[in-house]
Amino acid sequence: IMVRQKKLTWFTSGYNQIAIIFPILVAAPRFFAKKIQLGGLMQIAQAFGQVQTSLSYIVNSYTSLAAWHAVADRLRTFEHNIESIKALQSSNNNIKYKQSDFLSVKNLSIMLPNNQTYLIKDLSFELKPTQSLLIVGPSGIGKSTLIRTIAGLWPFGSGEIELPPKEKTLFLPQKPYLPIGTLRDVLIYPNGDPSIDNDILKELLVSLNLKYLTKHLLDNNVWSQVLSLGEQQYIAFGRIFLQKPEWIFMDEATSALDEKSERLLYMRLFNELPQSACLSVGHRSSLLNYHKIKLSLLGEGKWSLEPIKKDDSKRVSYLKEEFA
Repeated sequence: IMVRQKKLTWFTSGYNQIAIIFPILVAAPRFFAKKIQLGGLMQIAQAFGQVQTSLSYIVNSYTSLAAWHAVADRLRTFEHNIESIKALQSSNNNIKYKQSDFLSVKNLSIMLPNNQTYLIKDLSFELKPTQSLLIVGPSGIGKSTLIRTIAGLWPFGSGEIELPPKEKTLFLPQKPYLPIGTLRDVLIYPNGDPSIDNDILKELLVSLNLKYLTKHLLDNNVWSQVLSLGEQQYIAFGRIFLQKPEWIFMDEATSALDEKSERLLYMRLFNELPQSACLSVGHRSSLLNYHKIKLSLLGEGKWSLEPIKKDDSKRVSYLKEEFA
């Protein structure tokens, strides 16, 4: 780009400089032969300059025209890709969504956009209030895609999904979305109470080991660039404790936290929201302690669903000791 810019600058600058002396060189022999006066020479140069300026629009505007063409080309490509995606979605989206009092997945098949490769085939399960489900499997097997499909963000597949009302659900991705604004705005996003007292938010930050942020509650900032991923995941859990959703969907929401912090957060979740249902995606074996059902994705569309074989009383007792 720099080389091209240098050549363009040399060309346009050289063209404009030559245009200044060219009419004088052409008319100089007549001037020295005393056939025209100095005023006539200046008039010739001025007239040539006006004609040259009028005819040099393309040369002088080449940079602007090139930038305009590049922008128009990108927008045209963007529009074409959007239309292609819409056409692809309309041809592949056979997933039906219904509203229900609990989560129900029936005969769900999830495919890649090529409509040939199955990530998950004929998956069926139900998740009711107070239940907890853990989705496990190798990286790239389709765990996050399953969460996106439940959320309505992945249209490639078929089947039926029944979901609770949106205002009762909260999705936590691995990297939470933090809107630009005050830290207060970040905490109450998306369904929090806008009129909540600042003291409650400060107490929440202290309980999440983020005491230093209490001084910055009303500061405007790009928090996704200020906070580490671990701190962002603390903030995401803070939304759970603040907004108290009845259905919680977490896609590796504690991947950047140590296991002790993970235990404390899950124990607090059990204590403060005992009636909420939880669906988690994760790789750590420690997550088995916090869920009752395991959905294993095995590849090539295969899957298995089984209860986690661990005594619930021992699990809760263990967690309470850790919490204490």
